Amino acid sequence: MAGWADALELLDLSALPALNATLNGLATVLLIIGLALIRSGRERAHRRVMVSAFSVSCLFLALYVTHKVWRGFESTPFNAVGLPKLLYLIVLFTHVTLAMTVPVLAIALIQLGRRGRRAAHRRLARVAWPIWMYVSLTGVLIYVLLYPLNPPPLEAEVSREVWPFPAASSLDEPALNRLNASQPGGLVQTLSLRRPVGAGAASQGLGDLGGSSESRGPSTR
Repeated sequence: MAGWADALELLDLSALPALNATLNGLATVLLIIGLALIRSGRERAHRRVMVSAFSVSCLFLALYVTHKVWRGFESTPFNAVGLPKLLYLIVLFTHVTLAMTVPVLAIALIQLGRRGRRAAHRRLARVAWPIWMYVSLTGVLIYVLLYPLNPPPLEAEVSREVWPFPAASSLDEPALNRLNASQPGGLVQTLSLRRPVGAGAASQGLGDLGGSSESRGPSTR
């Protein structure tokens, strides 16, 4: 496993989330076609389409695990707050929970169909098909939320009451320590030093302070 993970680090697999979303979308289409075929009495075509849907879902699972290993099992956060974040977490929880049942349900459906146990197959399909469809649809939705629609990370959370300067998140620790030591009681009380990804506006930093933090006195409001 370690050797496989080391080999994956040499590859660029950043396109896998988009590919996985495409596979989920394809599985959704195949599920709809499979349902339409069996309702029209085309059992043989239904069987081929549903086996294809199962194969697509298996390929998705393999690529999903591969991408997770490549990322060191790091998850992409959804940066929204409030109600959108709550709704996303609900969708994510139900998606992950139900996704664990899909392989078992799909294999059982295939086995029942191959053995000609049509009544049992239909009973199970009434439960399995909606679950499989929900997992495939929400897989696409989660990708859209995490990538195209994901808002940028929040700027460093700075209390304006104790830190009046703009774009303070680009200051490094030595600069902050010098500036803090120069103020009575310490100016900097709360500051997250996490630099937001792709936040070009934060590059102003010390430039907004007019150079070195030691060259200016304290700012007053």
